Amino acid sequence: MIVKRITAASFYVFLANLADAILTCYAVNSGKAVELNPLMLQLLAVSAECFFFVKVLVVSLAIVSLLKIETKENEGKVFLALAISNFVYSCILLVHMLGIFC
Repeated sequence: MIVKRITAASFYVFLANLADAILTCYAVNSGKAVELNPLMLQLLAVSAECFFFVKVLVVSLAIVSLLKIETKENEGKVFLALAISNFVYSCILLVHMLGIFC
């Protein structure tokens, strides 16, 4: 049962990261927001494609790393890390939605 929860949590983190990347590009390009992460800000200055590629790559590698280290003994810790990531991304997406629609 926990394996299904870990898979679902990993998938949500991946999708939320994609949504965050798209919404960040939209918000920055429309002048509604600024990127607060200095590394991502530099990548956005290079190009939106570069920003998007690196953002998706880094989060994907983090997810794969968590899934690779998952064992019966630490699956609870892996799930907790993903659950915290899900919460943080949900908050970030909420901020995006408030910025777009308010």
